Amino acid sequence: MSDKPVTEYGIVYTAYVRGQGDHNFQPTIADHKIVFTDSIAAGLNTFIGTVPNNGQTFYYYRAYGIVDGIPVYGTYLAYTVEIPLLNK
Repeated sequence: MSDKPVTEYGIVYTAYVRGQGDHNFQPTIADHKIVFTDSIAAGLNTFIGTVPNNGQTFYYYRAYGIVDGIPVYGTYLAYTVEIPLLNK
């Protein structure tokens, strides 16, 4: 562990439309980020918010923190938006 303080933390993510483009499975702060404003705390933390959806169906995201000016990332996770088929 570092004695340096975390100066920023939150979630970074990328979003894609099914079948379009190359997918970046490891988003960085150069992609999209949501900065948390609450004090950092050990353990389970919850984020409830809205991420823009412009038809994207795949999201890749991970936690990040900036320590001594250097971004540090957690393991990436994925979320798929399933659009139900309607019966005619």
